Amino acid sequence: MSFLERAGYSIYTSIVIEAPISHVWRVATDIEALPERITSLVSAERIEDDRVDRAVVGGKPNPARRASFAIDDDVHIDYDAMEALIHSRWKMTKLDPILQKPLHFITTFTQISVTKEKRSVSGSVSSIGGVTSTVKRTIEPIDNGSGQEACRLTALVSVVPNQYFILGLPFCCFTGFFKRRTQKTFEADNADFKLYCEDKARLCEASSG
Repeated sequence: MSFLERAGYSIYTSIVIEAPISHVWRVATDIEALPERITSLVSAERIEDDRVDRAVVGGKPNPARRASFAIDDDVHIDYDAMEALIHSRWKMTKLDPILQKPLHFITTFTQISVTKEKRSVSGSVSSIGGVTSTVKRTIEPIDNGSGQEACRLTALVSVVPNQYFILGLPFCCFTGFFKRRTQKTFEADNADFKLYCEDKARLCEASSG
């Protein structure tokens, strides 16, 4: 294991959202609208890239791309939207929760999985403030005893530092700063997800009642 791999770390955050899993999933995968729902996300712009493999090429499934996502046949979902999301690249700007400065990076969505038990979407993030990372968000339905539909949203972030950046900092400084920043960022994102989804769920319930 290299020094950079040893310097890497993972952060796990979790929050319970009192809203149907289908609704939370739509929010989590509507990338273009995320800046309206996550306070720290300033912008998200899709990068049109002809190099991105299509799910269907010449009328035939592309095996390499198909292997990147799995969707159970008996789960009702916007399949076309998932086809469009997988392997798409997005230029994003996020506000650093500690330094309060904009951070610019590119996210590529690499894996989608949808089953009755849970749904997950993963992405790789280009160098952002001295690190590269992979992010996996998972949504699972739970029984929270309230009688309402609810689910648990978790985020697993795996981080590897940029070699030129870490060489300029003592190891303990690097680890402490980035762990704190990553933890704060995803806890705040989860809280924003919760607020938006629960507000929408209440509005839908009121309109249907």
